Amino acid sequence: MAFSSYSMQILFGLMMFAMMLIFITRAEVSAKRIKEIFDEEVDIVNFTDEKIDVKGNIEFRDVDFAYGTEEHNVLNNISFKIKSGETVGLIGSTGSGKTSLINLIPRLYDTTKGSVLIDGVDVREFNLSNLRSQISVVTQKPTIFSGSIGTNIMQGNNKATYDEFEESSELAAATEFISSYDDLYNHEIQQNGSNLSGGQKQRLSLARAFIRKPKILILDDSTSAVDAKSEDFILKSITSLSKRMTTLVISQKVSTIKDMDKIIVLDNKGRLSGFGTHEELLKSSEVYYEIALSQVGNGGGANE
Repeated sequence: MAFSSYSMQILFGLMMFAMMLIFITRAEVSAKRIKEIFDEEVDIVNFTDEKIDVKGNIEFRDVDFAYGTEEHNVLNNISFKIKSGETVGLIGSTGSGKTSLINLIPRLYDTTKGSVLIDGVDVREFNLSNLRSQISVVTQKPTIFSGSIGTNIMQGNNKATYDEFEESSELAAATEFISSYDDLYNHEIQQNGSNLSGGQKQRLSLARAFIRKPKILILDDSTSAVDAKSEDFILKSITSLSKRMTTLVISQKVSTIKDMDKIIVLDNKGRLSGFGTHEELLKSSEVYYEIALSQVGNGGGANE
């Protein structure tokens, strides 16, 4: 019995030692990956500390973009101009490079070739924090933090007044569900907004963008989860704010963008298929006409 007991203890110790060796091997691989990240040189750097007030004019000048140095271009020879205060739609097939294009404006990436200019100044000449403080981006999958509704909206502007809270919520059509809570803006939000619906998350994210009062607002298919009535109200709100800011709206639906000042159309190779109004593009862009035709009866309407 003593021999058996000692044998089991020795065997258990050997098993624990073997498990430790496995964990050490895994930890070594993880440590190397972490070290690679820390050793990576940041290629997007500030060239100036000067603060520039943005008006909202945007120009893409012969822009090519690829992820990495040896990859195929996601965007090819993109050129267009957007005037301050214009509301511009962006449409194209899945994988055409719509999100990549808008990511170049706040300089999340640098162009492979060509230039992105704001008010005639290359974005690479802006101070990064200064540039991004004047741009709001609302993604399709909004990031919601645990805390209250108010603290989530305050992520856009931590010095906002209560009137600004109400105004931004109204513009984002969020007042409807916020007012249903007894504690209003103090209502507790769970991690990742698990106690909110998809549409409520998007409206909360929009309110956070509006309270920032940006000079450039970018909506990346950020009304896809809201109902048609709320989407129409939000688009009217954006139109009413058009004098304050330039707005780019990525959408899969022609009905969402057909009344905007201009529409950018990308083909499935990341090239500019058309840039103009809804009526102009139906005649000049085969890609846009096909998208509109495919949505007839579903809110698109080639002849609307």
